[in-house]
Amino acid sequence: NARPLAFIPVYIGYERIIESHSYINEMYGGAKKKESVGSLLSARQYLKENFGRVYVSFGSAILERDIWPQIGYQDSALPPAGSDAFHSGVDWLARRILTNINSHAVVTPVNLVATVLLGTPKHAMLERQIGESLRGLAIMSRVAGLRDTLLVGSGDWSKEINTIEKMGLVERNTHALGDIILLNQRQALSATYLRNNTLHCFMLAGLVASVLITRGRASLKRLQELSLRFYPFLRRELFLPWDEAEVPTVVRQYVAHLVDLGLVIRSDRYFEAPDNHTKAHMLLSIVASVSKGTLERYFITAQMMTSRGAGYYTAKTLEEDCVLMAQRLSLLYSFHAPDFFDKNLFRTFIQGLIDMELVHVGEGDHLFFDQRLLIGERQFMYVLAPEVRLGILQITRQ
Repeated sequence: NARPLAFIPVYIGYERIIESHSYINEMYGGAKKKESVGSLLSARQYLKENFGRVYVSFGSAILERDIWPQIGYQDSALPPAGSDAFHSGVDWLARRILTNINSHAVVTPVNLVATVLLGTPKHAMLERQIGESLRGLAIMSRVAGLRDTLLVGSGDWSKEINTIEKMGLVERNTHALGDIILLNQRQALSATYLRNNTLHCFMLAGLVASVLITRGRASLKRLQELSLRFYPFLRRELFLPWDEAEVPTVVRQYVAHLVDLGLVIRSDRYFEAPDNHTKAHMLLSIVASVSKGTLERYFITAQMMTSRGAGYYTAKTLEEDCVLMAQRLSLLYSFHAPDFFDKNLFRTFIQGLIDMELVHVGEGDHLFFDQRLLIGERQFMYVLAPEVRLGILQITRQ
């Protein structure tokens, strides 16, 4: 006679977080500050600041009775707590909830501006050029599978940038040849939180753009093949909504959007990146930047294993060394937010390699692999620039 149990996915998105200082400190490994009456009273100083809006979006209910058929459990009674069936059901439910939350994300001008500026070498861009990038990302957030994603904003990008500036999320450098919108160091760190909230909406588009930026041109078939190689890992990390069978269609849609926006040129059987000196190439590079950090983490992990050899690492020691190498890469070569060397992201990728049987756990919990991992490692030459791969090779082989 119990009432049906349902789980409701809820997406909550902030335009600016009050505890941004704590967020940055914790991402760098600092201890989480305990709540207290004193800290609550000191928070009064923030009440006069502009923190923008909070967006809430609800997904469809997931009924408890629908969980068990998904994992092949047919008994009318619930599986015993602690059983394999129970754990499988909980795992399926967790992934379904997180996937539905991401599918109901709210993409705001704040998310888009953070994504664009973090995609530039110096986190700065001419104001008149930002609007074109924002329009392109807004279009790509509406592909099949993300139809429940909400896109908010007036569409007047100049007005939206002014609002974001008043919130203290960006700075403006007034210049006779055109104002420059930029992020200072602290703003850049905070902006990674805003970008990451909607990163899943653009990751496959970023992967496609990375191939074209790196190789210059590719056929649609090749773009689809490469996307399918990386997709199982991206799906695990970002809870993307598509089954693997749907990926070729989604890639085709992203390519069509890029062509319509003038960021990709279609010629005969190939799709080509614009000339390096053009504005279109710069805008395509910003789209590609969405996937850059994720692909670099994957390459670091593969390189650490193949350079040391099969049986050298356990999952734990590999994770630890990957974090250290990612930190070193960030310090030596380019800006990366603290989430670039987040141990949980490396752990997810390593577990994905094990689950896909590209790596197996052997004696003493050590990791072993065969030629398939070495062959898979070569795919990074299609998605990471030569100088990026060289930098990673240099730090992982020292």
